[in-house]
Parts: sequence; C-alpha cells; structure tokens
Amino acid sequence: MLVHHSQRQFPYATLHSTIESVHSRDESGYLLADLERPSPSTSEQWHHNSNHSLGSLSSDNRENIKRQSHSNIRLLALATGQLVIFGLGWGFVGSLIQRSSIPLPDNLAHLVYSEPSATTFVVSILASIISTISVRIYSLSVCLALTSKLHRQATPLLFFGFSVRASTGKMFFSMKHPTWTWTSIVLMVLLASLGSGWTSLLNPTVILLSEHIRGNELDIKSPTFSYLLKNNSVLQGPLAGHSAGGSRLNVPSFFSLNGATYNISTGGILPSIQSSVDSVGNPPTSGLQFDVGSTRVNTTSFNTTGLSQNFTMTQQGLTAHVNCSEASPDSFSVDEVLTVPPSYRIYSATAYCNRSLDYVANGPYYSGGGNAAGSECRYSFIPNTTCTVTPTITTVVAQYNDRIITPTTSNSSKSYAVGQYNPSALAFLASVVQWFGGNAQNLVSISVGDSVYVLRSMQNQTNLQSSNGTNQTLSYMILVRCFMTLASKYPENMNLAEQEDYWRGVVEFGGTYLRSGFSTVGSELSEDMLTPISGDVTTLTMGWSYRPKSTLAALVPQTLITLFTLIALAAVRRDAGALHDSVDVTDVSDVVLSTTAGRSGLQGVTAGKEKQKRLEEETVRLKEVDDGRKMLTLGN
Repeated sequence: MLVHHSQRQFPYATLHSTIESVHSRDESGYLLADLERPSPSTSEQWHHNSNHSLGSLSSDNRENIKRQSHSNIRLLALATGQLVIFGLGWGFVGSLIQRSSIPLPDNLAHLVYSEPSATTFVVSILASIISTISVRIYSLSVCLALTSKLHRQATPLLFFGFSVRASTGKMFFSMKHPTWTWTSIVLMVLLASLGSGWTSLLNPTVILLSEHIRGNELDIKSPTFSYLLKNNSVLQGPLAGHSAGGSRLNVPSFFSLNGATYNISTGGILPSIQSSVDSVGNPPTSGLQFDVGSTRVNTTSFNTTGLSQNFTMTQQGLTAHVNCSEASPDSFSVDEVLTVPPSYRIYSATAYCNRSLDYVANGPYYSGGGNAAGSECRYSFIPNTTCTVTPTITTVVAQYNDRIITPTTSNSSKSYAVGQYNPSALAFLASVVQWFGGNAQNLVSISVGDSVYVLRSMQNQTNLQSSNGTNQTLSYMILVRCFMTLASKYPENMNLAEQEDYWRGVVEFGGTYLRSGFSTVGSELSEDMLTPISGDVTTLTMGWSYRPKSTLAALVPQTLITLFTLIALAAVRRDAGALHDSVDVTDVSDVVLSTTAGRSGLQGVTAGKEKQKRLEEETVRLKEVDDGRKMLTLGN
C-alpha cells in the first residue's frame, strides 16, 4: 500500500507543479480542490486539467505564431517600402546615365520654362512627400530595433537617449561618446538634406539635346541627271547677287527664295530642314519650267522641337570660282556696215566715263537727225571689268538658325568642275550668267552697278548711325579718310572683289534653282540621282541631364538612409513588432506611462482603449524640490 500510495501521490505532485507553473503565467489561475485527498475522480480531474492546460498553451502558441507572422510582414513592408524609394531614385539616375538626358514633352517644356517658380513649388512638394515617407520608414525601423534591444537586455539610459534622438534626426552630444555624437550629426544632416536631394534630382532644367540627321538630295554630278537639263531664265538672280556682294562690306544680306530665307547666298543648296521653310504650296510646274513651289525634304524627323533648334547640315553645294580683272575699253571694237533701211535701224549712243563702264543708250534711228542720248557717269567707281566664272560642285556646311539658312563652303572638301561631270548643268549656269549679264544694262541703269552703289551707301550710312554726339564728326572724318586711302591704294581690288562675290551669288542661286526644279514635292528621283547628306541638330528644351557630380550627390542622402534602415531592421527580433503595438519607446507619452502607475495602481502601459483613456485623463506636471531636483509627476 505504501508503495501504491507513493505511486498515487506522484501524479498529484506533478499536477501541482504543473498548475503552479500555469498559475504563474496566467493570473486567472486554475483552482485545485482536495489535492491531499485522493478520490476516484482525481484521475479524471487531472486529465481534464491537463487537457485544459494544453489547450491554453496551444492557444498561446497560435497567438505567438500569429504575432510573429504579423511582425515579419511589418518588417518586410518597411524594407520593401524603403527599397522601392531607393530603386526609383537610382532607376531614374540609371536612365539618365544610359540616355544622357531626358526631355520633357514640348507642351510641358514651354510651360515649365515660362513658369519656373510654379515648377519648383510642385517639385518641392513631390520631394517632400517622398522624403517624409522615407524618414518615417527609417524612424519606425530604428524604433523597432530599440524596442527589441530593450526587451532583450537592460540598456544604459544614455544609449536609450541617443537612439531616440537618432530615430528623429536630432543631435546627440556627449564628450565621452564621440562616436555617438558624430553618428547623430551625420544622421541629422542626412535627414535634413533628404528633401533637398530629391528636389535637386527631380527639378527640370534647361538642357541641350544633340542628335544625328541623315537624308538625301539631288546629286548634280549624277550622269542620269545630266540629260534632263535645258536652258532657262532666272528671275531671282539679281537679288541673290546683291546679297552675296554685300557680305564683303558687312551689310545685312538676307533674302527670301521659295519660302526659305538665306543669309549672303544660297550656296547652291536646297533647304534640308522642313521647319526652316515656309509653306508655298504645290508647284504648278517642275523641271526647268519651275517657278515656285515646295521642294522635297528627305531627312530624319524629330518629335521633340523644344524651345528652339539649331541644325548643322553637310550638303552638296554649287559655287563658282570667279576672277574679275580690269579691261581696257580699247580692246573692244565692233565695225559693221549697216545695209538695212533706216526704218529698221536703232541708234546706240555711248557716254565714255573715266575708269567705268560706258553708259549706253539705245533708241529708234532717225535719218533726219535728232538722235541724242542723255548720259550720266554715276558708275565712275566701277572700272571696265572682265570676269571668268568657273562653276564647281563642292561641300557646303549649312547652319539653320531661327529659320535663317547660312551656307558656308567647306575649304577642306574636294571640289568638282561642273562641266566635267554635267555639261548640261554648266550650259544652264552659263545661260543664267549670260541672260543676266545681257540684261544688266538698259536705258536707265545698270543693275550690277546699282547693287554695288547701294551696298556702299548702306555701309556708309550704317557706320554713320553707329556714332552719336561729339564723336559723330570725328567718326565721319575717319571713315571718309580710311575709305579714300584704301581706294587710292587698291582701286581695282575693292570693286573687283565685290563684283566677284556678286557673280558668285548669281551662280550659286542658279544651282539652287536647278535643284528646285527637279526636287519638287511629288517628283520621283531614282536612287542613282541621289546623294546622301548628314548633320546634327541641337535642341534647347527643358528636362533632366546626367551631370556626374551633382546627379550622384543628390542621391547620397537617400542611399545612406536606406542602408541605415536595413541595418536597423536586421537587428529587430521577432517579438519587437508585438511589443511596439503596445508601447512606442520613442514616444515620450508611452515612456511616461510605462514607468508610472495609474489611478488604479497598475504600473505600465495597457493596450487598446485603456491606454487611450489614460492618455486623455492623465496630467503631467514638472516640479522642483528644495535640493534642486526636478520631478515629472502625473496628476495635480
């Protein structure tokens, strides 16, 4: 019996121990009755209590697993949120590195350029939102790490204060702990500059886009093109020559031709940029009967026009080597006996002007007399001149700026004589010069002489208008003296050079006219009649460009904050999330409640509505006792 009794006592002792253990964990407890007296129902009661205890433990385990799962999701969400912000920033920078620049759409570019203050305001708001979210994620991560550390082990109050300040970006100063001090300073600077970094990164600025252009145009050297040409007259030749002649005298030389505006000369090219040409409608005729109309532009098109665009194109041009020299009037003579009746004759009266072209007047011939010509030697500054014109095909670099085309012949490129590759084109250009030269003189004036005379007058007038006050007379005297001195030393070269430029402009216009007739909109050009052209376009617009120093520096704060966030999350234990739901160790209200007792006498922070009720009802007061100690007390 004793042995049996001892065997019967073992389950009671175990049960008692088990119940005591459960009772120590759960204040609701389990009541035990008649533990000293065995009864028939003792075994059943033990089994019942054991099952109840195991059920409670199983319920606690399920609750702990649920809390741990919730905590893991929270940690994952914080890490994901910070990494998403980090990825957006570096993804944007990566796009800038790859593309070098990202332009805004044209309508937004004009809006941003016209409203810089509003743009900065909107970008600042967006940067503030991003930085606020990032700072909040960082603060929660540090708070969870601090909660986990406080729960695991006792922590010095000084380190607790440092951690709280580090989570909010406030400075911590301690001579004994310089590492903590410098860490807090770095964090304070990073958190304060986070918004500025995003503003600098996202704020659009004026950028320059550079892209390559490719296309093709009519090849004058093409053998296939040679047989298509015939002689034709040109109407715009005098205007082109006038513009080219004025370039040497620094006179503004712009003229419009077929919807395009040229500076100095056409260079023998057609416009290759559509935006530089005004619409002039479809041409009624083509070929050598071309009068006016749109010409084909076959180059790369661009969706971005930005605020302004400048184009530099390398095209096939047509120019001329012109050599003018003074000729003696005695070298020209025509002796012819007229056998026609007087009624079929016209008179020709010549006024011989010193060192100038003779003034010739023509009219009906009267056999009875009365043939007289009034003459005026207003072209005395122009000598008798003979010019040799050699048209050549060359390479032209054309600048398209503000809808003005400025062609410049490339000195380094190889030139080809037009007559060698396309005799028909040479014949056409010769007819242009012949037609213009033959019609330059009439009963009233000489168009070449008028152009040179007007250009010189414009130069003198421009120089006089640039001076004022007491300097006007002095400037005028200097101008006249310099002009007279230069004319006396180089009387032929000054006039001859201007005439060379004049005739070169006429020939270059002939090349442009020739291209226009066979490059009209709708015309078909075979591949063997085309030559490739290329160039570059520079677009001024609003957007973002990659600047290594400033762009990378803007993301330094976000990068370091992301790194510190991940380090803090890595230090968090699984129980920190559940603890943080009840108490926030970085919140001064929770800290005060957790270290004091409420009116009910319970010390610590209660969860849910009880905590909120206590926060609303409790009052805090700072007191100072006689020995200088300060006390923060709850209640009145």
